[in-house]
Amino acid sequence: MVAIMSRPKSAEQKRFAASSVSVPTGVPAATRRVHLQIVGDCGSDLNAAPIAQRIQRPSAATFTRRRIAVVVGIALAVFMMGRVGAALGSSSPFASERRPSVVQHVVAPGDTLWTVANEIAPHEDPRLVVDALADVRGTSPLMPGEVLSWQH
Repeated sequence: MVAIMSRPKSAEQKRFAASSVSVPTGVPAATRRVHLQIVGDCGSDLNAAPIAQRIQRPSAATFTRRRIAVVVGIALAVFMMGRVGAALGSSSPFASERRPSVVQHVVAPGDTLWTVANEIAPHEDPRLVVDALADVRGTSPLMPGEVLSWQH
């Protein structure tokens, strides 16, 4: 490592500095004094290596990964804000305003409550649908042409 240091000069060093520096005539003697000297590793070549090393920049792949991480983080933050807003009681932007759907079925000859339950509510447990239809209708038999309504 090489450093430049300033220190007071002795009378001999001042004479040497004044004789080795070419200064135009007419310049005061105080300006001609050289105060800087190179100190440090005397055996090394001063031009061999730069003092500061060059800093390596991250690669393009690193920048791409960082950008993807930022986009994912922003998307996650927006999603979580929507979930928190929905949990606090405000309407969620993802909630749809669906009205309950009503399915009507016209009874055909040979239909039973089980076949009607499978047709009007295919994704629900037929036992619950049969029980609900039986509670509403009572014990009367199904008549062909009768219209049964089921609300989802």
